[in-house]
Amino acid sequence: MLKILPKSVSRPAVLLCAALLAGATQAQTVPADDPNRPTSLADMQGATTLDVERYRPRVVLAGCTAKPPRTRAPDARLAKALAEAQAYSDSQGGFAFVVMRDGAIMHEGYGQGGTASRPVVTASMAKSVLALMIGIALDRKLIGSVDDPLETYLPEWAGDPRGRITIAQALQMRTGLAPSNFQAVLLAPDVSKAAMATPQAGTPGASFAYNNAVSQLLLTALDRQLRKTGQGGYAQFLERELWCPLGNGPASLWVDAGGTPRGYAGLNASAHDWARIGELIRNQGRSGKRQLVPKAWIAAMATPSPANKQYGYQLWLGREWTAQRRYSPENPVTVKHSEAFVAPDLVYFDGFGGQRVYVVPSRRLTIVRLGQVSMAWDDALVPNTIVRALD
Repeated sequence: MLKILPKSVSRPAVLLCAALLAGATQAQTVPADDPNRPTSLADMQGATTLDVERYRPRVVLAGCTAKPPRTRAPDARLAKALAEAQAYSDSQGGFAFVVMRDGAIMHEGYGQGGTASRPVVTASMAKSVLALMIGIALDRKLIGSVDDPLETYLPEWAGDPRGRITIAQALQMRTGLAPSNFQAVLLAPDVSKAAMATPQAGTPGASFAYNNAVSQLLLTALDRQLRKTGQGGYAQFLERELWCPLGNGPASLWVDAGGTPRGYAGLNASAHDWARIGELIRNQGRSGKRQLVPKAWIAAMATPSPANKQYGYQLWLGREWTAQRRYSPENPVTVKHSEAFVAPDLVYFDGFGGQRVYVVPSRRLTIVRLGQVSMAWDDALVPNTIVRALD
């Protein structure tokens, strides 16, 4: 059952660093004892990725927790690699580290207040879940096609050149839209309106540019279509079609003042929840005896964009190596990749500052890592250390 918690307050540091790097300015701080004070960047200071309560207003996904995943002991070689990977996660402020193989937990470790069931702020990992939900909506024929223009679902853009951007182009972050106003989208009381204010800057389809506003446009289009077709909104659809069938526990979605979820971040869930989502990807959309997401859609998510071989449908891919992975040409934030991924079929959810779900189908492997924001996170180290111990 969904619950809407009252509006208040602040934003965690998981996105504060990106906001500051993007050149955003701080809003004026209001008294801390005002429960309805507007969210500001100043409110974020001092927060950690465990401060989920700062994402307000929010909708709670009550969850339908199934039995815990089974466990299996690793052999000596793998145990050594897992210990090395755990030590690296710990060195970067790790809260939770879970490694599954063949559906069984081979290793898990927690620290600094993290637990298997405690929700953590996971930032842009929400984008990959959004892509899963679009795949389900397409399968249910609630959305026509990935080739549909956005104006089909966003009437404000009817007749606007931006309205001709397709769902597929948005999923692959090749919309030609200008970089969005980070602070405006992050803190907007009407997040859909803020995203739709993003101007056109280039030709749709021509180049890759990671943009929070684009994910928001996708979620807004889906949310509106779900309501129009009597499915409830995005939160209800997520809980009914994915969250509960997976057996996930309580989580939350950060929503705006009107109740629209943010599509680019704000799905705050536990390590075990994320592990089950990773396993869904590994098993090509299947969980137990149920095909929750079409197999063909999982393959489409992992198909490289024509504009960036490292990106699919709101999902990062391990097929092409660069020492410093960039989110877009104008964004100063980069992620270290000290070497190429050993398993090129690796795909992963990227949450700001080292929040990750790595899935390696060829090694039957899912890895979840959650922790403090670390701008020094090396994306190659953890999965390569573990994969090498399996080869």
